[in-house]
Amino acid sequence: MTPQVVIRFLALLTLFSNILLMALAILFALRNLKILSGYWDKIEKLLNKLALKLAFLVSLAATSGSLFLSEIAHFEPCKFCWFQRIFMYPLVFILGVAIYKKLKDAWLYVLPLSIIGGFIAIYHYFLQVNPEALAPCSATGYALKEVRVTVRVRVRRISLVKILLRHNSVFNFN
Repeated sequence: MTPQVVIRFLALLTLFSNILLMALAILFALRNLKILSGYWDKIEKLLNKLALKLAFLVSLAATSGSLFLSEIAHFEPCKFCWFQRIFMYPLVFILGVAIYKKLKDAWLYVLPLSIIGGFIAIYHYFLQVNPEALAPCSATGYALKEVRVTVRVRVRRISLVKILLRHNSVFNFN
């Protein structure tokens, strides 16, 4: 499998995740309408049931994708990419152990890592889309690369969407 195929897959996965997040946000905003109230209740129950597993899958995909891009595709990560990785990599192990031991308080460990990683991703994405910022991204690697799949998807946006999905899953722990 070539790096371009994997990058395209990650970009498509990100676009799908964007659509899913938008649909959930719209359903959440319209949940008080009588027409949609039954749908939201079903979605909320499903999210509560699968939250830990979904957060684990998102973290695993994010970790695998970043390792693939740097180690196999040889895209050199910048300093901000490494900061995001510091807060992303432990989540695979924390969430994996939480699933295995059926822990309900994993959110205490996952939430701070997701929030800090999210702020770093937002700032990094801002630096990337705003080249006139005070501290432009120093990346020579994949933080500056773009993938074309009907629309442009930046690798930093992939990271940000994964953090949002993981963050959304964390709030659904019971």
